[in-house]
Amino acid sequence: FLFIIGLSFFSVINLDIFSIKTVLVENNNVFTEEDIIQMSGVIFGINTFKIKTNDIAERILAHPYIKEVKIKRQLPDKISIIVEERKEAAIVFFLDRCIVLDDEGYALKTVDSNPYITIIEGLNIEDFTIGEKLEVNNQKIFEDALKVIKAMDENDLFFKRITVSDDQLVVSIYDKLVLKAKSDIILSNMEAIGKLIYDLHKDGIKRGTILVLDNGYLSYSPVEHGR
Repeated sequence: FLFIIGLSFFSVINLDIFSIKTVLVENNNVFTEEDIIQMSGVIFGINTFKIKTNDIAERILAHPYIKEVKIKRQLPDKISIIVEERKEAAIVFFLDRCIVLDDEGYALKTVDSNPYITIIEGLNIEDFTIGEKLEVNNQKIFEDALKVIKAMDENDLFFKRITVSDDQLVVSIYDKLVLKAKSDIILSNMEAIGKLIYDLHKDGIKRGTILVLDNGYLSYSPVEHGR
């Protein structure tokens, strides 16, 4: 009786109705649907029960721009792939390499020139591997710079360059307009900083120095102080 049941079940799951006909890709922005399907290695027409979802996930996660992925079977003939991609956030220079990072410090790729994203300078870089976090000596200040870049993006701002040091960040809004403050002070006053930058931009001011004191007080001087 059990043999007959098992044979019947085996026959049913091998019906053509369970052959993969559709692969749904969700939440992709960097890659096209076709790119993700190609990474997945899913073959149309294969039986859905012969597919190992963990293997699909591992193949997609092998790409440095993929942060997370979820694979779901949608019986009878669909596979759903939900991805979370890493977003280009910063550039660092190491030896003769220009390395693109995401906002968590993962190295995404190397490029010949800056694709107009924020440059982080002043790091003591030890080494890097594509797909892994950048290895630096001054890890704390590196993480602080990344937090500032993330907050910058959330507040619809753009900083051309962030130069790190032991006691503060020097943020270049333009080549000759800089902001100086400790990282935690910048983060806690980002809205006010954004308003001041907007007011300066509206008045055509693109040079000088903005200081943010520990009490959150902002001051602007038309004199460009050295970095």
